[in-house]
Amino acid sequence: MELTQSGFVPFSGTPGVFDIRFNRSPTVEYWDLFPASPDQKEFLFEVFSCSNVMQSKGTSKLSFRIIRKDGDFTVINASRGPEQSCLTFNRHFAGTVGANVGVKLQLTRRDATVSGTEQYLRIGTTLWLQGTVDSLGNVVMEERYPKDVVTGIFKGTFSSGCRVISGLFSKPDGSRLQPFEFRELGTPHPPADDLRDGIH
Repeated sequence: MELTQSGFVPFSGTPGVFDIRFNRSPTVEYWDLFPASPDQKEFLFEVFSCSNVMQSKGTSKLSFRIIRKDGDFTVINASRGPEQSCLTFNRHFAGTVGANVGVKLQLTRRDATVSGTEQYLRIGTTLWLQGTVDSLGNVVMEERYPKDVVTGIFKGTFSSGCRVISGLFSKPDGSRLQPFEFRELGTPHPPADDLRDGIH
């Protein structure tokens, strides 16, 4: 995995280019480069662009802290925080879950909290959404119907400007993963046959 401004993403380059090798040996060794006591709860990270490091172009970097808590971790204080237009909004989105299930969303964001409603176009029933967004634009929303029963989980990322959200949808237990992508109404998107049934 690579750590980017949008979080962890699958590494797509040549395998091993980021491994540490010693004495030009083919053996790969993995070292703990920042030894820490087991009870340390907070870590500061600085991530440099791979292209900048390889080509010695400037010192563009992303700085943030990771806080350990209850067996999980939270990313806070990113040097590039969310755009002001993303901190508070009330927007309408449309797109698909899976290959061709049309969905409409109404989302309201207030800082780290996001909520709203959802409608599957073929069903018409209104479901409720409730979740959180971190400083890197990563979002987790519970889909509920009725309001006290979780029927699904959206885990994804907002694009720059928070006009597109994409990621994976699953059942509450993490099963039946399906990709999703929603775009703010009026936002251009690539042509797709599975979007022609009235979603936009």
